[in-house]
Amino acid sequence: MNFHFKTIAFLGLSLLAPLLGQAQTVIHSYPFNGNANDAVGTDNGTTSSVTLTQDRLGNANSAYHFSGSPSRITLDSHIDFGQDNFTVSAWFKTSSTDDSRGIHIFSNGGAYYGNGIQMGLNYPGYSQKVFFLMGGGGTQGASAQIITTASFADGQWHHYFVKVNRVERIIQLFVDDVQRDITQVSGSGGTIVGKDLDISCLNSLSGSSITDNVIGDYSYGYHTFIGDLDDLEFSTFSSSTTTTSCAASATYLFEGNADDAAGTNNGTVNGATLTQDRFGNTNAAYHFTGTDPSRITLAITLTSAHKALQYLPGSKPAAQTIIAASIFSPMAEHIMEMDFNWD
Repeated sequence: MNFHFKTIAFLGLSLLAPLLGQAQTVIHSYPFNGNANDAVGTDNGTTSSVTLTQDRLGNANSAYHFSGSPSRITLDSHIDFGQDNFTVSAWFKTSSTDDSRGIHIFSNGGAYYGNGIQMGLNYPGYSQKVFFLMGGGGTQGASAQIITTASFADGQWHHYFVKVNRVERIIQLFVDDVQRDITQVSGSGGTIVGKDLDISCLNSLSGSSITDNVIGDYSYGYHTFIGDLDDLEFSTFSSSTTTTSCAASATYLFEGNADDAAGTNNGTVNGATLTQDRFGNTNAAYHFTGTDPSRITLAITLTSAHKALQYLPGSKPAAQTIIAASIFSPMAEHIMEMDFNWD
């Protein structure tokens, strides 16, 4: 921990303002200099089974070590982001690779797709990866759930930074000040565009929750961080970019069925059969024979050429409301994961 960092925090500015291209206002800051107090507000933390340790700069008693359950720091009140643009920044160090539950840097949310946010590593099935989750009112398809493709549980200090821009309708995840490639938790909402998660159609996203706001654990426990945490900071920022709108969307992951993962425009299967996808997962793609009536009929209507039917990744212009091999090729083919987005 260095004094220069804390001086900037007191001024209400962020060290990462150049990264954003926008000025930030720090609303809560936890430098962990001998305690878990909020350096810019009054939302202090109560420690439980954590110990002060050396920070990334070698300063004694300037970071907290978490050794697993019941280690946590519970905040006095709830952080409410409302509809603001916001960022969360933290330094972490861990060697944990256990992805049975995930280890949390911060949580103010309930279920993995309930209201609030969750951030950490080792999301189930994604060992050593960094994750960010933002709830969608209890519906997974309306939530944002992203995970880095790179691993960071190497026993070294790393900088976690997430930017949620509600005006530009994107979420960006950085580690060590580099925007990272991301993947999505299966069934979650939004669309990955480059390294951004496009949240234009996720109108129910909420970063606020009435559950406990906890550093180093899941709000309901049992997902405790294992390692060291330092310099946790919450900020809001402004954006002048025009809001991107989205009238409707549909996503077909074909995970055991032809249901719409982003809404209620489910498909009716006729003659197509579930098969293995490109990753070897069973019942995770559909096989079409190339002859009528091998098709999936959708409960949506596309009427103009600008509407896009997308393979993930990539896109193909279309106006059909039937998914069938004969639309794209006279030969039988496997189709996995499709997205409709229209304005």
